[in-house]
Amino acid sequence: MDSSLLTFQMTVLGLLLVACLSAIALHRLHFPYTIGLVIVGLILGFTSESIPGVAALTGLNLSHEAILFLFLPPLIFESALTLNSRLLLRNITPVLLLATVGLLSATAIASLLMVWLTPLGWREALLFGALISATDPVAVIALFKSLGVPEQLVVLVEGESLFNDATAIVTFNLIVAAASMETDNLPIAALTSFSSSLFGGILIGATLAWATSYLLIAARRNPFIQGTLSAILAFGTFILAEHYLQISGVIAVMSAGMVTSWMVSVRLRPQSRQFLHELWEYLSFVTNSLIFLLVGLATAQVLQEVTEIKPLMAALGVAIAAIFLARAVVVFTLIPLINRIHTAPPIELREQAILVWGGLRGAVGLALALSLENEVDDGRFLVALTLGVALFTLLVPGTTMAALLKRLGFDKSSVIDRLETAEALLSAGDRALDALSDLSLEGKQYQMEIDQVTAQIEQARSEAEAQLESIWDDMKTDPEQRQQALWRQALTVEKQAYRQMHDSGILSATAFMRVSLGISARQSEVAAGHLPPMALSDRILTTRIEASVRRWAKRWLPKKRWRDRVGMEQFSILYECDLAIAQVSHRVIKRLQALPEDCRTHRTFHDCMDYYHSGQQNAQARIVRSSQQQPAAAHRFERHIAERVAYSGREAAIAALLENGVISTGVAETVCRKFEGADA
Repeated sequence: MDSSLLTFQMTVLGLLLVACLSAIALHRLHFPYTIGLVIVGLILGFTSESIPGVAALTGLNLSHEAILFLFLPPLIFESALTLNSRLLLRNITPVLLLATVGLLSATAIASLLMVWLTPLGWREALLFGALISATDPVAVIALFKSLGVPEQLVVLVEGESLFNDATAIVTFNLIVAAASMETDNLPIAALTSFSSSLFGGILIGATLAWATSYLLIAARRNPFIQGTLSAILAFGTFILAEHYLQISGVIAVMSAGMVTSWMVSVRLRPQSRQFLHELWEYLSFVTNSLIFLLVGLATAQVLQEVTEIKPLMAALGVAIAAIFLARAVVVFTLIPLINRIHTAPPIELREQAILVWGGLRGAVGLALALSLENEVDDGRFLVALTLGVALFTLLVPGTTMAALLKRLGFDKSSVIDRLETAEALLSAGDRALDALSDLSLEGKQYQMEIDQVTAQIEQARSEAEAQLESIWDDMKTDPEQRQQALWRQALTVEKQAYRQMHDSGILSATAFMRVSLGISARQSEVAAGHLPPMALSDRILTTRIEASVRRWAKRWLPKKRWRDRVGMEQFSILYECDLAIAQVSHRVIKRLQALPEDCRTHRTFHDCMDYYHSGQQNAQARIVRSSQQQPAAAHRFERHIAERVAYSGREAAIAALLENGVISTGVAETVCRKFEGADA
């Protein structure tokens, strides 16, 4: 066996073992995992010569190509896959401005300070400013989610990181190329390069993800193939965009991840969705484990090789001060301007403070610095500075972020969060009592133990119920908050009901996409305080562009059967959506009627009930009208829905038998093929 391959395998396995052991210890110590890995990497790097066996773990070095083509794609794809795309689009103005204007401004400020206060020349200072201005908040995102930080802030931090990676890479490459270009051509080249990277990346990523979605559907009963296809998509998109097309691989993978997230949510079974998310969480864990350990090892190696520590520490102090000053100037100047033109809820001062302190540095900056190691005179010095800044941001802001969040009150649950928590406890208690009731019928010999556990669950449920009533009582003094709570709860129930209908086969993927878009639009209206939101009607189920295309097709398509097909597609989609609206409105009404009695006397409750009663009646009226106008089409379509539900139920039953080991994989495939043949 090739000794170099064996050494590589042993090194990777050793690092992963260290990462797993560290994760267990850090969890017990309640210390941030990624930051702890950097510290472990530093310790390993400094003790590699004195402790037997540790030296073998230092054989894997970070390189520009490894970070870009090996570590970056899974990190970006996983972030895009789990990012709330609706909230991102709603906050796209601040995200893009921070990632473009903000990053360029931070680059200019940091570069200017580095030229004035360090030995770096203009070119090196500009390169360092460009590579160090890109934020990498992965170490604090998990902390945000665990403390219940508002999702808007999470989207701002994570969305800015995804976009400014691309801006930083484009800016860095332009500065590298600027020395060999005419000054007059530089602005045009910059605009062309940025535009092609941004829009080309979006187009390539979305196109590849759309094409891959058909393969994911074709492999709907094999999650391993689906997972492999998603990995091919992530890495292949980055290589194609970055290496062959010379456009932004970061934007391309981000676009592919967001499109895949949408396609997965509407076209794959719940089991497949869960498998894909768990797979990418695991790949992200492995990638982060390796890269943060290697950052610690690389930093220790650089510090051991430095002959003159004082000049490096002086420049590092200037660099740290420069990036935080630049970040503060950008955030506290740009965000107030954004708040004036942005329609979403304003970004508060305390959130701006988190944006400044949470601007950690990481993989992208290090990858760009490593590409300069042998290209410029101060290349090694820039690598050392980049590692030092990344280490400082991880060890200082990264470890103090939790205290700052608590100081600013982000750890305190909002009334809406407490309301949802109480309702979740109630729902869990009901489900547990149902399960215990079934067990009581089957296991009479354990009735005493069952009764004891049942009493405990009932007590916990009563406490949750009392807490829920208390929360509604607390909102008496805040009518606006009560309005928000009622409408948000109604829309959440509606959204969950549509998802359940889709997963059970009642609602097709196309119709589910339509009603989901309608839900997103109405949730945005409620969040902005526009109450009541737009009505439940077929007008919100079809975009203006699509309506125009359909009208054009009906008028200008040359063959009648083509025109009839367009009309039939429109009929079936709207008919199916109306059926869903009628059923879901009924579910929401029942859920609202189960609210505490005091809540049901409020004016907002009656407004909400009238809204869904009206939506249900109008949908039923449209169903009746459509059935009268095209009875054969309506009958055929309802039969199609019944067949789809039956197929979904049979497929779920076979999947359960297979998972429980009752039947083999071969038998399951044979039975499913018979179902497909019978339904063909």
